[in-house]
Amino acid sequence: MKALVPTFLLAITLGIPLAAMAQFDGPMPPPRSDKGNTQAPPPPANAPLPRSDTAGSGESSSKDTKISDESSLGNATAGGSASDVGEVHPWDPHRADKNVEVGDYYFKKKNYAAAISRYREALYWKRDDAVALFRLGQALEAVGRYAEARKEYARYLEVLAKGPFAAEARKALVRLKDKPDAPKQPETPVLN
Repeated sequence: MKALVPTFLLAITLGIPLAAMAQFDGPMPPPRSDKGNTQAPPPPANAPLPRSDTAGSGESSSKDTKISDESSLGNATAGGSASDVGEVHPWDPHRADKNVEVGDYYFKKKNYAAAISRYREALYWKRDDAVALFRLGQALEAVGRYAEARKEYARYLEVLAKGPFAAEARKALVRLKDKPDAPKQPETPVLN
């Protein structure tokens, strides 16, 4: 009896149920049916699995239910068509912000090609980043790619029509309205 008391106290302290401490010689008896056991018995091991194509009338099937809303699909693809919905784009606003920051550095150093690359990468991580769209327009304008710059300024105004750069973007669209793209400069290799 003395050995049972410390074992009992240890079991209560550790949260071990008393049934686990009991010594049974055989399997647990089945639950009594008079206690209101409402669970259905498990199906036999060789029973076929239920299928949705054999559902009776009035029952739902995943084939019959359309859950996509085409109006929301356009928003998810940033203006893309519903056919490219399967394509998954990453979303990382912190990376986008960092790329805009680095793009601003390159823009100030007049390394416009690197700035354009960083602003485009920011738009990869965050599709409709208004600041990246506006700054990309500025960088494209600086290198004479006016058609692309107009497109980015217009996208900025679509995303943030009353944003902090909206007036400047509208002025840029008027300024670049009839400007043809500058001829491309031939790539000259850098000699060390």
